Amino acid sequence: GEMASDLAEKLKSGTFNQCIVFYRCLWKTLKKTARMTGDNPWEEIQKKSLVVHSRRELTVDELHRVCASLTGEMRILFAIGIYTGLRLGDCATLKWDNVDLVRRFISVIPAKTRRHGTRVKIPIHSTLAAMLAETPAEKRKGEILPQTAKKYRDTNGIVLCAEIRDIFEACGIQTRVKDPGRKRFSTEVGFHSLRHTFVSLAANAGAPFALVQSIVGHSTAEMTRHYFHENDDAL
Repeated sequence: GEMASDLAEKLKSGTFNQCIVFYRCLWKTLKKTARMTGDNPWEEIQKKSLVVHSRRELTVDELHRVCASLTGEMRILFAIGIYTGLRLGDCATLKWDNVDLVRRFISVIPAKTRRHGTRVKIPIHSTLAAMLAETPAEKRKGEILPQTAKKYRDTNGIVLCAEIRDIFEACGIQTRVKDPGRKRFSTEVGFHSLRHTFVSLAANAGAPFALVQSIVGHSTAEMTRHYFHENDDAL
C-alpha cells in the first residue's frame, strides 16, 4: 500500500496504471513459481482515472505569426508539418526519394507504423510544392533537411523539440498548461499541434473524412475524430 501511494504521487495516471498491471502479473507469477500464499495485494489497488492532455490545433492567426518568423530549414520543416500532417520525426527525416514533385505526391511509411509496413500517400499542396521546388533538381538527394535530420537523430528529437517550443513562445503562444491539482505541466502546443491543425483544416475544408484518415495513417475513424477540432465556419 505504501509503495502504491508513493507511485501514485510520482507517476502520471497512464504510467501508474501500467505499473499496477505489471505488479499484479508479477505477483501471480511469483505465487505460482515460488508457491507464495495469500491474496494478491495489487488486486486491491485501484487504477487512476486517465487524464488525457491533447495537443490543440493552431488558429489561422497563430499559423501566420509562426510561419512569418521562420527561416532556413525550420521554415521547410514547419511547412511539411502543416501541409502533410506527418509527425515530427517523419518530417525531420523525410527524403527526396519519398517526394514526387511531378505527380505531386509524398509516399512514406511513418516510423510509428513501420513495423506494419503501412504506407501513406499525401498530396502535395501547391504552397509546399513551390517551397520544395526552391531546391535545385540536382541537389534533391538524400534527406530534404539534412541538418534538421542529424539534429533529430543525435538527440532523439529533444533539442529540436526545445527549439520548436521556443519558436511558439516567441510568437506569444503558450505551449504548456498546469495539470489540475499537480505541480507538473503538460504540453498543449508543440509540433504535433500541426498534425491536429492539418486534420482540422482538411476536414473543415470539405475533404472526405475517410481520405483525411488515410492521409494521416490512422487505423480507426475514432482516432481521426480525436484530432478533428470543428470550427464555427464548418458549423
